[in-house]
Amino acid sequence: KPQSVSEIDVKLFANDFLQLIKFIKYKKLNLVGHSTGGIIAAIMLATDQKLFNKVLLIDPIGATGFRLSVEQMFAFTVMKYNKPMTAASIGSVIYGSSARDDFFNNVIVEDAFKSVEEGRLLFNHLSTLNVADTLNKINNEILVIHGEQDKFLPITDSIKLSALFKNGKFMAVP
Repeated sequence: KPQSVSEIDVKLFANDFLQLIKFIKYKKLNLVGHSTGGIIAAIMLATDQKLFNKVLLIDPIGATGFRLSVEQMFAFTVMKYNKPMTAASIGSVIYGSSARDDFFNNVIVEDAFKSVEEGRLLFNHLSTLNVADTLNKINNEILVIHGEQDKFLPITDSIKLSALFKNGKFMAVP
């Protein structure tokens, strides 16, 4: 668990992963990142391109971050004390999820409920993020895909992100 707000930073997360990759001496990896992991993967790539080959970003956070509405941020306050609210919020952004599914309730909701405060702090951080200037120097092949059923992250952010990369391509997935 983060010990302070300053530890919730996608650039620090990217650096942690890079240190691990260098420690285990992997080279020319294919990199995949989803949602927040997508922008973390892009930052990793911008930091050390020679470690990676091809990259796939799936419904990533955009280069200029992501902002929740005041109502959505307030929901994090409620979710911290209300597991059914957490289940409803998480269920609303996972396509095809079911409140009757044991895995959804016993794993996904439980994990989300335990990390609501960290999620709120992460969204605060993402609201001020702007890494566009560092990403346009990347030469690797990057495919950004975005599901058309994603009701949370805007597809336009993925389109803009893919356009930043010299060898970026975008594809919408039905």
